[in-house]
Amino acid sequence: ANSCASMSTSALSSDAICKLGLEFIGFDEKRQTCSQDLSISRFRAHYGVDSPALSALIFDMEREGTHVIMKSLFMAINWLKLRRSRQDDGDMERSTAEKRIQKLKSIKISFDDLNPDCQFLAVDTVHVRSEEFRCDPNSKWWSHKFNGPGVSFEVVCDPVYGKIRWINGPQPVSVHDITFLRGGKKGKMNTWNRSSLYFNVPESVKLVGDSAYAGQPDKVTTTKDAH
Repeated sequence: ANSCASMSTSALSSDAICKLGLEFIGFDEKRQTCSQDLSISRFRAHYGVDSPALSALIFDMEREGTHVIMKSLFMAINWLKLRRSRQDDGDMERSTAEKRIQKLKSIKISFDDLNPDCQFLAVDTVHVRSEEFRCDPNSKWWSHKFNGPGVSFEVVCDPVYGKIRWINGPQPVSVHDITFLRGGKKGKMNTWNRSSLYFNVPESVKLVGDSAYAGQPDKVTTTKDAH
């Protein structure tokens, strides 16, 4: 990059601008022995524009009497490219996006607007893969379904509209389905969590699940081929 950087910027062609820009981002002379199309694609990916456009920008800046420091200019253009990409994504951190999506849960996932003819809702727990819990190493996170660490979610589906009506979790995968449903252990109903599915499923419908729910026939009908 030194040979290009030492030249008068007005003397740099668009090809020289492309070469210099690629050198600044780690593509040395050896790595630039490729097709022109690939070089253009790489340049555009990091700076958002083609080298002729940047060459024209430099020409205009110098015409206005601006002293152009090439490395600083390329750094600024690269930052603007990355900044624009973030704005395209809503210009927010992942944690902010997660919180906003989470707020939609009560609107999108509920027992409201059930079809009047809907009599049954399917219930089951699903295991979702996760990283190992370094701060809580325990076999309770180990899923036999995929032989790895995970968490469990309780899900209720509407067979009429094909919508998810309930999601509860996460919990350790060792938590039994029926414990999830109740929000507590058998025989201690007064200690069950009132936010659990047991206390929130509409009286107008019956849940349908596998044999894991056989101990709660007042809320769940087990299927004939329950496993």
